[in-house]
Amino acid sequence: MDPLQVLPAGQTLESIGQWSMFWRPAYLEMSGWLEHIPFAFWLMEAHRPRVLVELGTHYGVSYFAFCQAVETLGLDTRCYAVDTWKGDAQSGLYDESVFDKVRSHSDARYSGFSELVRSTFDEAQGYFPEGAIDLLHMDGCHTYDAVRHDFETWLPRLSRRAVVLIHDTNVRERQFGAYEYFDSLRGKYPTFEFVHGHGLGVVAVGPERSELLGRLLDGSGNALFGQAVREVFSRLGRACADAYASDQYRNRARELETQICGCREQVEALAARDRERADTEMKLQIQIGRSDAEKQQLSERVGLLQETRVELREGLRQLQSRSEAMTAEFDACRKQLLRVERESVQCRNELAAIERKYDMERQSLCQAVETLNREKDSLVEKTKLQERDLDDRFRELAALTRMLEEKDRSIEALEKETEGLRREIPGVRAARWGRTANPLRRWIGPLAEKLKGNTLEKQSALIRGSGLLDESWYLRQYPDVGAGNMDPVRHYIEHGASEGRNPSEGFDTGYYLKNNPDVRRSGQNPLVHYIRYGRKEGRSPADGKGL
Repeated sequence: MDPLQVLPAGQTLESIGQWSMFWRPAYLEMSGWLEHIPFAFWLMEAHRPRVLVELGTHYGVSYFAFCQAVETLGLDTRCYAVDTWKGDAQSGLYDESVFDKVRSHSDARYSGFSELVRSTFDEAQGYFPEGAIDLLHMDGCHTYDAVRHDFETWLPRLSRRAVVLIHDTNVRERQFGAYEYFDSLRGKYPTFEFVHGHGLGVVAVGPERSELLGRLLDGSGNALFGQAVREVFSRLGRACADAYASDQYRNRARELETQICGCREQVEALAARDRERADTEMKLQIQIGRSDAEKQQLSERVGLLQETRVELREGLRQLQSRSEAMTAEFDACRKQLLRVERESVQCRNELAAIERKYDMERQSLCQAVETLNREKDSLVEKTKLQERDLDDRFRELAALTRMLEEKDRSIEALEKETEGLRREIPGVRAARWGRTANPLRRWIGPLAEKLKGNTLEKQSALIRGSGLLDESWYLRQYPDVGAGNMDPVRHYIEHGASEGRNPSEGFDTGYYLKNNPDVRRSGQNPLVHYIRYGRKEGRSPADGKGL
């Protein structure tokens, strides 16, 4: 016998079931609260608080789950998040960017009913009148004294229908004492505890409560009922945590691809600088060659001048040995000699200046060559380091790619297994339960039929309103639909899409599913997906066409 069949009346899963449990969260961040988001949706629909206060918000995962429920359900709820957004000894300290991100999301999505109160918990409690708060979420410092202080301080502010949530009731390390204080409340108030996601304690402080919340709390004493409820919310919460992890893997892969592109650009820049250095070295070599040629020419000129000086001095000696009668000729030669000596001195000075200039230029060129060589060595070493870093990043990207491929394969296997289980459900129901009064079947069956009917009606209205299904064309193209006196829109939703039939000449069902594997894996109707999302995202409905 199924253990759920022995549950008392009113303590069955269908007695507390709500569709809000299955909503997709709009905000995901790193948090120990990810696995409690489905219960937050359920509680907001079941309890419908007028004033909600959260003590300790950090990245805002729990707070924005409450806000999403308020917006989706159209509740008249005022939401307040109280935090200093500076961190503490248990959660660690963090910078201003955390508060900026939370404030930006709150202002953009929930400014009509959400307010961030940046202060300590003790300071903030004075802002609320007594008996005003219907839902209080405590997620601040988790020592026993801190939890007890927060609970007793805020107790006068709670209404007659107030519910208190205490997070981390299943953590027994780092001086966490939330579990001890929650245990002390069990005898005073009706309670229920979830053990997954670090634990979440539910305390009904006020004597008044909704019917659904009363069923949950009244069934907490039944082990089978409690186990079933915890299992349902644990699995739903695990899906939220897996969705966040999958997003993080994909973001990391995109970051690695960006870094790899940046490394490639750096390698190309280094190659360009290496070519520029080679061109500079060639120019320096040419300039050095020209300087050597100029020096050789000056040396030859100095040699000629020195030879001329020797010859002139020899003539002077010959003139001096001649008679005084040739004094006039001697004086003329002496003047010529003096002129030549002055020219020689000038030439030597010019040669010395040229040599100094040559030495300075050669020294400067040598320093430039040494600098270029050092830069070259540095660039070569940096290039080697970057190549090694690039190899490491390629290996990391390959590992992430393999991990994503394994995730995709796991998802495909799970989808195949789910499809097989769906096909086996009718047989399993008939073989196992027959016509016995199974509470789970009585809950799931009508809900599934209602969901199927609502979904079919919504999809039919969406397709008819879009005008993208040509009923006359559909009946001409598929005469068996007209022969069976079937509605073209309902036929396409229930049978046509899965059989690969097209709703009109402008929409190719097979083409859309082939080119959008995410739609094929999700099992959504391709035309419905195109109307809701595909057209806005620029997806093509047929080969080379657009509607």
